[in-house]
Amino acid sequence: MTLAELRGHLAGVSRAEVDAVLIGMYLDQDINLVPSTNQDPRVLTAAVRAAAVQCGDEDKHLICFPAG
Repeated sequence: MTLAELRGHLAGVSRAEVDAVLIGMYLDQDINLVPSTNQDPRVLTAAVRAAAVQCGDEDKHLICFPAG
């Protein structure tokens, strides 16, 4: 799922709050945040880029949940 899609479901929550929770969950290894490997502008749109979370030195565009 893209972070743009996730943020669409959390419209009433501030970006700062969402980012803090996502980064905390990522550091606790509850989720995985990954950059998009597809640089095609039809996939990596301006909205997807804008919704990214910066972790370390790269923007993370996708959220993955572990199985189980």
